[in-house]
Amino acid sequence: MNKILLLLIGLLIGMIAGGIIVGGMSLHIMVFLAKNKDANIMKFKSYFELALKMIEKLISGDELFQTLVQKKYNKLAIYGCGSMGRLLVKLLEREGIFVCFFIDKGLEGKNIDGKNVRGVNDIDTDVDCIIVTPYLDFEDIENELKHLNEEREVLPLNLIV
Repeated sequence: MNKILLLLIGLLIGMIAGGIIVGGMSLHIMVFLAKNKDANIMKFKSYFELALKMIEKLISGDELFQTLVQKKYNKLAIYGCGSMGRLLVKLLEREGIFVCFFIDKGLEGKNIDGKNVRGVNDIDTDVDCIIVTPYLDFEDIENELKHLNEEREVLPLNLIV
């Protein structure tokens, strides 16, 4: 009987200690999520403001992609095939600018909205420019893309609108 009681007490102490550790971990996780919540809100706000800018240009009849037109870019690749990338393809092709393919590490080999998705290492040299839709991470993405081909221009979405 004493052995069973000691085993139960040991189990109870283990559960309490485990709860404290797990509770402490969940506190750290909650703090991490709270910190990232602010970053995600800022990211969402930035994309929302860019979308509003695009809508304003469309409504006012302004040239939406003046930078691309001036540089005579007409064959592009889009880095990122999330909702902003898919919207960008529709807007570009409406303006007569052809999008050859998407570039996305997580979806390579797929077909989205009639466009093939390629990995970073599968980019043709026959595109004039790559537009990066996750422009808040532009520096890292640009460095990765420029490492593969220094001649091709890589532009963040927020600078072409």
